[in-house]
Amino acid sequence: AKDFEVKTLSFQGKLISILKSSGSGPREFAQIEDFQVKEDTLIIQDNVSGKQIYFNNKGNFIKEFKLNKLSTNFFRGNDFTLYFLNGSISSSDKDFLRISDDGKETGFLTIDENLPKGRVRLLHGFVKEQSTNNLTLTLPFSYDVAFFDSLGSMHGLKTFDFRNQPIEKNNDEKFLQVPIINVFFSLSKLLLFNSFFWN
Repeated sequence: AKDFEVKTLSFQGKLISILKSSGSGPREFAQIEDFQVKEDTLIIQDNVSGKQIYFNNKGNFIKEFKLNKLSTNFFRGNDFTLYFLNGSISSSDKDFLRISDDGKETGFLTIDENLPKGRVRLLHGFVKEQSTNNLTLTLPFSYDVAFFDSLGSMHGLKTFDFRNQPIEKNNDEKFLQVPIINVFFSLSKLLLFNSFFWN
């Protein structure tokens, strides 16, 4: 078993608190599938325990609730939560699910069946644009980025295809490799990509 921990540091680099995984009981988490910092609250999603657990910025427990859907990534909005289910994680036929606080569920997008499915957790998860509060999420093993508005509704899917870009060839193996998007950020005047080679 792996130990998971979250460290809180001051702007001067001084250690303020450490939250460590301690189990699956009340006020505990066993793993960190994904997390979000929302104002002064840390939200951890633990798929082992099947819950989200909230802590304040000093590491003190606030609340927790059981998940009715497991997901690889989530985003907590003002009155909704948006989940990236990624195929086989949930029984839903859609890969994105928006659940409002009143329990209403809305599903978005079914990912191409040819893409690898399952427990592929995205390191950066949902990314919020600072100027608009819109959200993006890079789909794993693809050229695709999903776009959502600040209320969690899907705007669409954009494909950024790098296959025709010049690739440096250091050896004969590189011609088999195709760059795919690893991280996507929409900044105020430009788009920032991080890609890597996958064959």
